Amino acid sequence: NYNVSQTEGVRIGFSYMNEAGVLKNENLRKAVLMAIDDDTMCNTTVGGMYTPGFSVLPSSLDYNHDKLKDTTPFNIQEAKKILDDAGIVDSDNNGYRELDGKEVNLSYYTYDSRNLVDFTEAIASSLDKIGIKVTVNKTDADTEWNMLVAGEYDLLATNWMTVQDGDPYGYLENWYSKSNANYCAYKNDEYDKLYENLADEMDEEKRKEITQKLQQILIDDSAVLVHGYYNSNMCSNTSVTGADISIADYYWISTK
Repeated sequence: NYNVSQTEGVRIGFSYMNEAGVLKNENLRKAVLMAIDDDTMCNTTVGGMYTPGFSVLPSSLDYNHDKLKDTTPFNIQEAKKILDDAGIVDSDNNGYRELDGKEVNLSYYTYDSRNLVDFTEAIASSLDKIGIKVTVNKTDADTEWNMLVAGEYDLLATNWMTVQDGDPYGYLENWYSKSNANYCAYKNDEYDKLYENLADEMDEEKRKEITQKLQQILIDDSAVLVHGYYNSNMCSNTSVTGADISIADYYWISTK
């Protein structure tokens, strides 16, 4: 009696990685990303509510997603090797690794919105398998935002609209080091320069190229833990025609 229209939307589920703390270590960030099976989490853990992805912009948007390269694909054994080679090892045999003589214990904040808690718990379980301890803190959206702004976290789960006004420029400010919106202490000079160029560039094709480069820099730096892209859907009675959901993140209102 019903039709269901579904598409990969423009909202992303991701976790900030705070580089002001222990995650300033690039090898640790790489290992974290490689220990996570995005396909299983998106298609099984959250029941297909997300489309798996590795970049900060969904593949549904026209920003050359097909030209991007995932430099940290799921590989548990490689994640362990990266940690071992970097000297991040379990020296006291308690099951968890140490960095600079201190046990790694990632403080992970999450709240109940669009399966974020499910992602967080799955990630904590995944990281436990490579000897990385995670303390999950379930809270509310306001408290989590305050922790984000204060920088008092290691990982923090959230979901964002990537093109609030039809362009990702404002969203990409999250990783621009000169911005007050850079809550994860990320800094890359090449990213900053390209982001500043994006502010003045009006040519559409050149903007796509710059945006592609910005995405790849974040991927190469293991700067963001991307969960996936939220799938928008709409159910309608079979008597209704033309009720096809678009990738835009908005709400339908009927007259009844």
